[in-house]
Amino acid sequence: MKVNVFLWPVSCCRLKVNHLPGTAGKKEASKLMLRKLLPIVALLGIVTAAYAQDIRAIPRMWNDVPTSELSWYKGGDTIGFSDQKLSAPTGWANRHDWRLTNPDGSPLLIGPTDYFMLEMDITSYGPAAHEAGLITIGGPPMDWADGRIMVRPSDGEVSCWGGVSPFYMFGKNMYSTGVTAHVGLLYTNEGGLNGVHYMYNGIDSGFLPFTNLEQGLFPNTQIGGYFQALNNPNNPDNGAAIVFSNIRFNGQPISAASIPEPGSLALLGTGLAGLLGLRRRR
Repeated sequence: MKVNVFLWPVSCCRLKVNHLPGTAGKKEASKLMLRKLLPIVALLGIVTAAYAQDIRAIPRMWNDVPTSELSWYKGGDTIGFSDQKLSAPTGWANRHDWRLTNPDGSPLLIGPTDYFMLEMDITSYGPAAHEAGLITIGGPPMDWADGRIMVRPSDGEVSCWGGVSPFYMFGKNMYSTGVTAHVGLLYTNEGGLNGVHYMYNGIDSGFLPFTNLEQGLFPNTQIGGYFQALNNPNNPDNGAAIVFSNIRFNGQPISAASIPEPGSLALLGTGLAGLLGLRRRR
């Protein structure tokens, strides 16, 4: 299904954060690699553009700790979540997602031959065990089939897995809290096969073909990101926050309407509001 997307001016804003040695250079290398792949995307008849996609937040997709203090913000090419007081006697984790939408707010649906590129920066904060990343979710009845590019600070693992997506391990000890990572997904066709390139900080997985019966993504697949934080009944101050920024779809920045929820950015805690403020001032 072809969708139009507005060609919005590219923002020069960047989150001001501390990086691991060499991370900034790898991030730029990753972005350059993705830019070089854009002509391939165009030749394949990828999803094209006349209006900016928005972002639809899906807070508490998992809600094992409903008493936690959740707040979120979206605006421009950025969306952030903060989940604090994530401490209850029972329950495993809370998960908060976002998806790209069409200009009218309806879900952006990707078919098996709708080739695309999605990329973003991810920065996570907080003591709670958590993970975050890029996600693809198949349409019903295959909406259990979610593929992920995951970063996990607890052991630094960066891996790609889930549903029918090809598995790939970038490695462990590659990510830590407070560091900004650049991830990307190119869904493409090479040699008559549908497959993906996964990117992380300048590293390209190479072409990985789908091996499922459908030989590609399921019809009505949605794409976006996710943030999952684990409950800790022994730490009343348990919490984490995430910022997804510089979100690009087929090389063009998303232009999401600004919405703080609930109520005020002051609720975001753990410095998330400050991070977004730094980004706007840059």
